[in-house]
Amino acid sequence: MKPIKELQLKADDTLTQMDSAWLKQELNDSKKRLYTMTMKLALWELKQTHLMKPMRRYVAYLHTLINLKR
Repeated sequence: MKPIKELQLKADDTLTQMDSAWLKQELNDSKKRLYTMTMKLALWELKQTHLMKPMRRYVAYLHTLINLKR
């Protein structure tokens, strides 16, 4: 996954080296940011709508990594 400057996402190699507790914390933070972006999109306040798709994919990738660490 390519890091996007505006979203400040972590790189693949960084995420795969982290433990499951840290990944769960990152997942919670990412879900909060995604929720905020979704609400701003609904209120027509989000200017960079192209960032929604990478954020959703990042959350899904975190879910995948957490399931693999089990």
